[in-house]
Amino acid sequence: MEGPDTPVERLADNLLQELQENFQALTETLTERMEEMGGRITDLQKNVSVLMIQAGIDPGGEEPGGTRCPGSREGRWQSGGFYGP
Repeated sequence: MEGPDTPVERLADNLLQELQENFQALTETLTERMEEMGGRITDLQKNVSVLMIQAGIDPGGEEPGGTRCPGSREGRWQSGGFYGP
């Protein structure tokens, strides 16, 4: 098929090309930001684990001396209050 012949066809072709370029740029920006956010979340998880270890809490499970809060299947009572799931 040959290129656009009429002004309307050329206009439509140009508009579609511009939309495709804008969509591609938006996709790249979104992907970059999602990767950046993933890195931040990973760093946050590491920092929380370090803080939990410093506080004497096992980051992979229950606190060694922790007791369950009565009536709760998930939460634990720790010094300072109840911490839910």
